[in-house]
Amino acid sequence: MNIRVNKDVTEYKNDLWKGLTLRQLVFGGVAVATAIGVVAGAYFLCYVPIDVAIYFGIPPAIIIALFGFIKVDDMTLYEYVQEIWRIKWQEGLCYESEDYTDAVEAEKSIYRICAESEKQQKKLEKKSKKRVKESRRKDGQ
Repeated sequence: MNIRVNKDVTEYKNDLWKGLTLRQLVFGGVAVATAIGVVAGAYFLCYVPIDVAIYFGIPPAIIIALFGFIKVDDMTLYEYVQEIWRIKWQEGLCYESEDYTDAVEAEKSIYRICAESEKQQKKLEKKSKKRVKESRRKDGQ
């Protein structure tokens, strides 16, 4: 007895009718109903020719159908759009670790030490210049 099992169980699809899931059937039905409503509204209320009215009904039907049929990264298109929207409008996350604070303090102390050593070096240079000037004065007399 052989029982077929898909290699990837996560891709298992619960078929309801002709290979379509319930979600796909519902969104497909809503897409068709929307297209019919748009075409009827354009034809009967705005007196648009039927062939042009059909072109008006296609874009909303496609958008609605995409939300039922498309999956991105194991998320429905609605969840994916929500995630993108959340990431786009998310404020910056602030986090300061203790290690970072310690590193900043260490860096500040290094700068302080360097600045102090530079000051000392400048003082020594000034002193040596004064000594050179004094020695030249003495040698010149």
